Amino acid sequence: MQEPGRLSRPQSLTDAVVMHIRDAVINGELAPGQQLAEASLAKTLGTSRGTVREAVRALANLGLISMSAHRSLSITVLTPQRAREIYTLRALLESFAARMAAEEGRI
Repeated sequence: MQEPGRLSRPQSLTDAVVMHIRDAVINGELAPGQQLAEASLAKTLGTSRGTVREAVRALANLGLISMSAHRSLSITVLTPQRAREIYTLRALLESFAARMAAEEGRI
């Protein structure tokens, strides 16, 4: 477990790119629906396109980036319905996890 106040260091360059793009989305530097280009991201970040491609796959799995059939990339737009689905699912999972922990005597 990480100590409070300690920096979290990425395990790989791909992880660093994932964290950079994720932070840019969270901070509003990349807007929902904004198009992204692998080549320009790689040039801006000083990495290879392969590294960016791996990071994009990870971000797509997290739901932060949408990929079309023609390999175009964009920041995912979170609709009110999708937000409701996410929060509903999270509420169900968290209450289930708390109940399991209580039954197992961990809390």
